[in-house]
Amino acid sequence: MGKRWAEYEAIYNLHINGLCELSDYTGFIHYDFYLHNGACSQIRDAILNKSEFISFSTFEFLSDYRQKIAMDEREPDTLVKGGKSCYKKIVEHYNAFFGKEYKVLDLWDKHICLCNAFCMPRDGMAELMAFLAWVYERKLLEGYDFTNRYRAQGGFIERYVGVYSAFKQIRCVELRHWYDYPLKN
Repeated sequence: MGKRWAEYEAIYNLHINGLCELSDYTGFIHYDFYLHNGACSQIRDAILNKSEFISFSTFEFLSDYRQKIAMDEREPDTLVKGGKSCYKKIVEHYNAFFGKEYKVLDLWDKHICLCNAFCMPRDGMAELMAFLAWVYERKLLEGYDFTNRYRAQGGFIERYVGVYSAFKQIRCVELRHWYDYPLKN
């Protein structure tokens, strides 16, 4: 898979080796996320309440959309530009895989999970991974960032997770975290 896929490479390898099927819930969080006091009990409560998606890094869709992250075949090594938004392609791929007819506008008032920082039950994870594996195995993101300047595949794939969690309308529990700060006593 290679370094351009970042944390998704680990997630994909857990999936294809059947390791996500070994537990009721599987989760991922970055090495530099520090969960606040009480987070473990919140995670436990969310699992006991059969939450379908636990997000550790939730954003308003529009705040991410306004970054103008591009996925434009005409300029494959450009990360930010006024060209084709990565979300246009992501929604097209979502619709193709799930047989839906969503538009980017349908995300306007939603919150999305970014940074591949989430936890979900086995069945939901299997469905999400089937979608992400479909994207990877068809090489749908290989036409971008040829110089690996932006690690774009890793950045794009976390947005696929965000779109999935928003469109599936699953019960999402948002657990806030501290990001890149030392733990405080």
